[in-house]
Amino acid sequence: MNPYRPVLLAVALVSMILLPVALSLQHVMNMLPCPLCVLQRYAFAAVAIICLVTFTVLTVTLWVIPGV
Repeated sequence: MNPYRPVLLAVALVSMILLPVALSLQHVMNMLPCPLCVLQRYAFAAVAIICLVTFTVLTVTLWVIPGV
């Protein structure tokens, strides 16, 4: 069992939770984001996608090659 799989999933979930929180602050609370905040949203989305893809690849690898 790969010890990194739960960490990858946790990082992806936290990143995906932060995006709706930021968008709700912007649209519901009328807080305009600075340019760095907008770039951070893209970075959080990229981190979430990379973590989910890596988690999926590790999971498929464990199915195909048991004991890895």
